[in-house]
Amino acid sequence: MSVFRIAHISDLHCGSPHVVPSLMERRIVATNDLEPDVVVSSRDLTELGFRQEYARVIESAESDETVDAVLDLVVAEAELARTAV
Repeated sequence: MSVFRIAHISDLHCGSPHVVPSLMERRIVATNDLEPDVVVSSRDLTELGFRQEYARVIESAESDETVDAVLDLVVAEAELARTAV
């Protein structure tokens, strides 16, 4: 039987003054070390939902070896934020 691994991360709050970059890096490394087939991110991706926060999330995701599904989710959420009134 093959194993399908799902990593679930939530409440990243990128952009928050309380987020410690080195701890975020450790979270990314730990998630990647699990070798998930897909990563699901839920809840608060950014702190306040500002465009520049989403831009930082996208930049971070593109610079790391993250699962494509996470980047797709980030881009989709960023697009929603750009079009929101």
